[in-house]
Amino acid sequence: MKRKVLPLVFLIVNIVAYGQVVHDPKWDNVTIYEYGDSRTSCECNFENLFRNWPKWVTNYNETELLSYKYVETLKDSSLIEHYAVLLNNWKSLGCRISASYGEKGNADTTIYTREFYFFGKPRGNIPEKIKKDPSKEALYRSEWESNLKKMRESFRKTVYIGDRVYLIKLKIGSRKYDHYVICRPVENKIVFDNLFLGIDEMKDRIDKFN
Repeated sequence: MKRKVLPLVFLIVNIVAYGQVVHDPKWDNVTIYEYGDSRTSCECNFENLFRNWPKWVTNYNETELLSYKYVETLKDSSLIEHYAVLLNNWKSLGCRISASYGEKGNADTTIYTREFYFFGKPRGNIPEKIKKDPSKEALYRSEWESNLKKMRESFRKTVYIGDRVYLIKLKIGSRKYDHYVICRPVENKIVFDNLFLGIDEMKDRIDKFN
């Protein structure tokens, strides 16, 4: 029995030790909200976002971040339900992101290239190719209604009473929009944002561009 147990214990110890050795925070992904000043308040997230926007996003001038402000604290479940619907409906903003990376050089110099494109729009803006076919539009709307329902359910599970609501005003093309973000004050961390929270980068890589 001992001969069977000892190798297993030795294997487990090695796995734990290996995990401790290979972990290096510089390789961790960091969001556009978190890169920069230490987050000593919820507001620090937005300062980082506004500062990082023109540095991280190649087509940053197509979406102009105008301002941000604190709106209110989620005090009960009815307010959570209000924002679950407000932030996940046909008028709320969604985005598409595309990125590419590269590097070239020799033993002395390495040049890193990074292209990151952000395209934001209201979910109700149905693509023209879908509009041309009534059957496709009906299916498209049905699928998105199902997606929005799941997103509201996810919101209810993610957001807690005591979280804070912030409003970001932005301009996409020639139109201005209001976009709401949820921050958890205890952790000073953005816990819900269906527009910018998906913008993240490996810390070691982004350090080379800032």
